[in-house]
Amino acid sequence: MKTKIAFGILIMCLALLMSACDFWESLEIPKEYWGEWVAYDLSGSGTVNVIFSGDKIIWKRINGDDKVNMPTIKGASEITFKRRDNICSNMVYFKYDLRTDMGRNGEYYLFPAEPKVSLSGDIVSLDGSLEGVEVKVSNKDKPGLSSKVKTDSNGKFTVDGLILGDVYEIETEGQKNKFTPRGNGDDMGTITITKGLNFKASTDVKSLYSWVGDKSPNYSIRIYIKNIGTERAAGTTYTITLEGGLRLQGSSDALTGIMGTVEPKETKTIDLGIRCDVFQEDYKWKKIFIELHDPISKKTWNDSISILVYRSPKSFNLYYDLYYDYYGSLDFIVISPDGKSYGGNSHSSGMYESIISMPSLKGEYTIIVIGREGIYSLGMDRDEHKKAAANFLDTARYKPNQTEAQAAKVTLPIMAYMIKGGMDFYKVSY
Repeated sequence: MKTKIAFGILIMCLALLMSACDFWESLEIPKEYWGEWVAYDLSGSGTVNVIFSGDKIIWKRINGDDKVNMPTIKGASEITFKRRDNICSNMVYFKYDLRTDMGRNGEYYLFPAEPKVSLSGDIVSLDGSLEGVEVKVSNKDKPGLSSKVKTDSNGKFTVDGLILGDVYEIETEGQKNKFTPRGNGDDMGTITITKGLNFKASTDVKSLYSWVGDKSPNYSIRIYIKNIGTERAAGTTYTITLEGGLRLQGSSDALTGIMGTVEPKETKTIDLGIRCDVFQEDYKWKKIFIELHDPISKKTWNDSISILVYRSPKSFNLYYDLYYDYYGSLDFIVISPDGKSYGGNSHSSGMYESIISMPSLKGEYTIIVIGREGIYSLGMDRDEHKKAAANFLDTARYKPNQTEAQAAKVTLPIMAYMIKGGMDFYKVSY
């Protein structure tokens, strides 16, 4: 009898589990929510990145590189996506309820993390540029998102509306190359259409700064040269030319040299130490040109890699007194003038501090403070915060500023008071 009861309980548990999985697998998250967002967790765990892809939800914590599928919301009895444009443009309210013994749930406010960007490139044969060639661009991270464009009279193509940081496959004339856009106006260099031996250059450098603190820093970058053809290269030489403003520094491979034999699908590397002269614009794309010559086939390839160089970084910080209240987190989000959102990197040692660093851009930044009730400061250091907080009584300062439309225009540093369950919005211009 006991065996039958145990078996019956097991069957019921399996049925519930299968029902939960069926629910999850049948869930389709609308494409408007695909992409990367910065989220504020109201339960106090701070900010995380939330990546929606098809019918999966993936977390990527800001303080780490781990990406894991979200097993904790398999079997969620209710998942809610609701736009809250009346509070902040493009903000989404996201909530899920779990069917677990603990009865846990999650509640988040989401902000767009990655704006849409454009990507360019050149299609050539070894005899010149190719006009009117069709180029298919497919998002490998989010299957189903693809577009087609054609090259202009100079063999150049440009595709708009790509998601920053996603991996794309660029297919043309039977050749496929993968590329990840690192900013608006990125250029993947030259795709050469030829049979037999063929090369493509790339780099994994995301961005650099021309000025940090009181100096122009040096950076080590690596250029990858891959034989994407079907024949081996023997005795191939390379010549590298730096665009104006880039300077060779430190320990570097020579700007000219021999790559030697490169088998099909094999990749060689060239290491450079560079820095960039200071400029006044917010950012510039700088190119490194690579010429490859194979003396056996008497063929020459011209390619390039683009480096996104920002003028300098900018940091924002938030302080509030640390109390041991699990549901008492306070944090903030900054939306840059280019539309990208950033979440805080927090720590505590008797006082809670959250820091956000990003490229310095001219324009208006939106700052959203969310969380527990109490006094907080933006732009102050620890001692300034302690001194100002000791005598602070103006709980209505900058109010009402609970929506983006009501955002208080301020010059940092400031001190203010968070009302329970609210959000405070600020606009800061540089």
